[in-house]
Amino acid sequence: MAVEALAQGVPVVSTDCSFLLHDLITASEAGRIVASREAADLAAALTAVCDQPRAPERLRMLAAPFQPDACARAYLDWFDRLVAHG
Repeated sequence: MAVEALAQGVPVVSTDCSFLLHDLITASEAGRIVASREAADLAAALTAVCDQPRAPERLRMLAAPFQPDACARAYLDWFDRLVAHG
């Protein structure tokens, strides 16, 4: 859901539940990854994200490499490189 949120220009707040998040949330305006599952820590991250200026186009750009077409193209290109290198 993080990719979908960013693709819509919405920042993400999440617990550290996926390695993908670290590749996706690479700028402060993209949101926060919270190390703990404590409600106070999540609330603080939500407040911080809500208080920052919005940058929807930047968020859409961060999500672009993770969109289905881009992922499929990267996957097929990887196979082409494997075949080319024998």
